[in-house]
Amino acid sequence: MAVTAVLVLRDPSDEPKSGTTSSPLPKRGVLFELRRLGVVGVRPPGWRVKRSSRAVRLASPDRAGLVGVSVAPSSVGAGPLIASSLATVRRSYRRAKLTKINRARVGGIPGRTSGGTAVNSRGVPLDLVIATAEGRRRTYLLQVFVARGAGGRRLAEAQTIVNSLELSG
Repeated sequence: MAVTAVLVLRDPSDEPKSGTTSSPLPKRGVLFELRRLGVVGVRPPGWRVKRSSRAVRLASPDRAGLVGVSVAPSSVGAGPLIASSLATVRRSYRRAKLTKINRARVGGIPGRTSGGTAVNSRGVPLDLVIATAEGRRRTYLLQVFVARGAGGRRLAEAQTIVNSLELSG
């Protein structure tokens, strides 16, 4: 019996009505923030944050889950960015199966997303999400990779990060 786990970016039409909760996932964790990039989110307990001038990367303690948010050069729009990122996934990973690109809100701003599965160079099957979001001043790239064998906990933690993201664009 095979089980497929999926990370989800919410469609704007799926937003909860006032007074309802948007997710059963835990909100516990520590706030992380990169003001110069306009990125804020929640880091689950044990996850490490690595910052650079154009990106933030979060890694689970066992490195089975990775979430990265980066800012593209100002000349790159969300459409070309997601297309080139998906092409890179197809070239760099084996057996990549990706969904068509869909519109979604990413960190509170309009974006595009695709998800799927792939196998890395070490032979580890992965669930993944690639998304872009274009604000007034910045275009963001979100990359999420979770090892299939890591179980539901790492997937839920990665989903918590994705759900908590706020991009000021």
